[in-house]
Amino acid sequence: MTDVVPLRPGDEALVRMPTVAEHRAHHLDQDEPVIEIRRQDGRTEVYGARRVTVLADSSAS
Repeated sequence: MTDVVPLRPGDEALVRMPTVAEHRAHHLDQDEPVIEIRRQDGRTEVYGARRVTVLADSSAS
């Protein structure tokens, strides 16, 4: 099962390998990358790549 994470105008998504701490905190599978969402307001969210689907806001013009 995957969760949907919305990507809004001004947000950025980066796929990378996790730090040791992120690997432990998110209970990631071996060799599983993370998706780091950098929100326009400065917040950062990190998700295991096998557990989420990132969808861009289709209403942005």
